[in-house]
Amino acid sequence: MSDIIIVDEEFKAVVEQIKTEGKETDEAVQKLIDVFTRITEEVAVEGSVAENFKLLLEELSSLKGQFTDIYSEAGTVVAEFIEAIDKVDDFLY
Repeated sequence: MSDIIIVDEEFKAVVEQIKTEGKETDEAVQKLIDVFTRITEEVAVEGSVAENFKLLLEELSSLKGQFTDIYSEAGTVVAEFIEAIDKVDDFLY
């Protein structure tokens, strides 16, 4: 039987990376929202192109803040996995 070795520090680093990526994704969404806001207010203010930009802006706005929550939940799952493994293999330490 082969041994499975789980390095907690690596998983903890993954949790931090997940949280960082969530924040970065939300920041990117906010930048897109800012750009499309400027486009709809300053550049394309009339016509079907303007309407399409407004629809896209609405869709982007609906995503605002969701990535931090999603990535945070993923980080929580990884952290819970680490805890569960630690409980199971506690006798090894």
